[in-house]
Amino acid sequence: MDGWIKLHRKFSQWEWFDKSEMVHLFIYFLLLANHEDKKWNGIIIKRGQLVTGRNKIKKQTGISERTIRTCLNRLKSTNEITIKTTNRYSIITICNYDNYQINLSVADQANDQRGANKRPASDHKQEDKEYKEVLMSELLSKVPDVSEAEKIALAFWELTKQTLKIYEINSKEPARAKTKSWVDPIRLAMEKDGRSKEDLREVYEFLKSETPDLKFSWRINIRSGSKLREKFDDLLLASRKNKETNIKSVSFPKEDYI
Repeated sequence: MDGWIKLHRKFSQWEWFDKSEMVHLFIYFLLLANHEDKKWNGIIIKRGQLVTGRNKIKKQTGISERTIRTCLNRLKSTNEITIKTTNRYSIITICNYDNYQINLSVADQANDQRGANKRPASDHKQEDKEYKEVLMSELLSKVPDVSEAEKIALAFWELTKQTLKIYEINSKEPARAKTKSWVDPIRLAMEKDGRSKEDLREVYEFLKSETPDLKFSWRINIRSGSKLREKFDDLLLASRKNKETNIKSVSFPKEDYI
């Protein structure tokens, strides 16, 4: 086995992080899980899955069998993993594996291109910042493993940052927008409220094309996913009235978030 995995600093905020055996076991699963679908003994072991058993885990990690059993139950209780067991082995699936290990082929290509373009040393800091922002946008829009909610949330997050800049509003909202203010509400809007990607795109287009108006602006008032979800019907209605009265609308590239 070769290659590597990535681990975000936010892993330190994981609810089981203060349990060393939990951290040890979960990282062990990340290390051994398939990064792509592979055939094993006539069956397909999918990306994010691994074939193992308690004895094997005990031997390779040094964790006692009793502790392994406890840790597995904890991981299942918080939906970190699922386990399919046979009389010979178990298949462990890491839930939301793609949130931990995004396919980096897009990032590698972008990094190669970046290395080919020389810049003065004084520009490197700013270039690195801009590159990271562009790269994250590219990853979320081009890598199919990233959830639709994350792709759409990032688009609205970027729009929020642009709005705050246009109106010269000093706010900390953009810093927390992706994880706290947009992703979960967008996911709930799609899964619970039944909002389609097409409706979300229409609202996005409407907000993005809205002419700034300090008296009233939907764009300046919609700065979080929860507010978007609350006002979604009103936004759709406003968007369609806008089209009916032929108010000029600025289009955007399809790859912005879908």
